Amino acid sequence: MSLQTLNRFLFPLGLVLLVAICYLLYLAAQTDLLYSAFVKDPERAIPTRNNIVAVSDGRILYVRRVDQGQVDVMKNGVAIPLAQLTQTQVPERLNGYLIGTFMSVDSVHMQRAPMDSTFLVEEIHNGPYARMGALSRNVFMVQMIPGLTAIKKLLGVPPYDIEGHGDYIVTGSARGTATFRAETGQRVLVIRIADYVVGKLLTWLQDGQQVQKGQRWGFITWGSQTDVFIEDRPGLKVTVGEGDYVNGGQPIIAVY
Repeated sequence: MSLQTLNRFLFPLGLVLLVAICYLLYLAAQTDLLYSAFVKDPERAIPTRNNIVAVSDGRILYVRRVDQGQVDVMKNGVAIPLAQLTQTQVPERLNGYLIGTFMSVDSVHMQRAPMDSTFLVEEIHNGPYARMGALSRNVFMVQMIPGLTAIKKLLGVPPYDIEGHGDYIVTGSARGTATFRAETGQRVLVIRIADYVVGKLLTWLQDGQQVQKGQRWGFITWGSQTDVFIEDRPGLKVTVGEGDYVNGGQPIIAVY
């Protein structure tokens, strides 16, 4: 093949690729995907009415019942105190639900307020750090196989083996526990867990500050997990399950 013939073939091919790239960039900009990919902080449509929204992006690792201050089947099949998980002083007989969310590298690492409430306080606990390798590999491998999470849920099998990595979830990593309280007195605790060594927790709220549902309030520079404890109240119902993917501020995780 002569050089002239090769150029005659490559020029239209390059033109087609250029047009395709321009169109994809235009499409990404119009659908907010480009902003999300580079800035990791897209706008979200916040739902109204009586509900609690996801605090951050990620895959739901577990939904656990909390009775009398004990998290049901959290570590190696044994209930643990909620105070141990939050590393804060909480009422011993607190009831509710604990929802754990795993954040991957492509998740938006911004945290949003779960409901209209008052930001009471955040207690930061830095270290000692714990590697999250075993849990990360478990979650990523499941997500790499299309449909595996859905098949596991259909068969009644937990999507992820969480209990086997209980030490990572319960102790070790740098973390912070933020407390939000609604006008009704209902509390929502948000436990943010940073990845080891490089993770940092950023917070922009002052103690006692009023926040609106879905409002941006924090960021994990290299995030790995957020746990949300929702205190019981009449009619409270959790609307997400293990293996579901949620976006911060947008999907409803509980209604009342």
